[in-house]
Amino acid sequence: MIVHQRLLIPVLFSWVFDLRVDAQKNVTLDDWDTAIDYVPPEAWFRPGTSLLDYGGAHMFTEKPEATATLNFTGGYMYS
Repeated sequence: MIVHQRLLIPVLFSWVFDLRVDAQKNVTLDDWDTAIDYVPPEAWFRPGTSLLDYGGAHMFTEKPEATATLNFTGGYMYS
């Protein structure tokens, strides 16, 4: 039984490690994405369209107290 336990630990570690690597992905968010919280909403607008912007436009505000918040979980990947 001890031999099986010694073999099981490296196998489980390898499986967890592989799962973590597979979970990493790049995500692109546009200014239309509901994950971005614009406060106050009436302070934000799209000044026009541009081919240089992803999705054709960007958000803009002239109010210094306005905020845009995006919460995410992530980290650095070292090579």
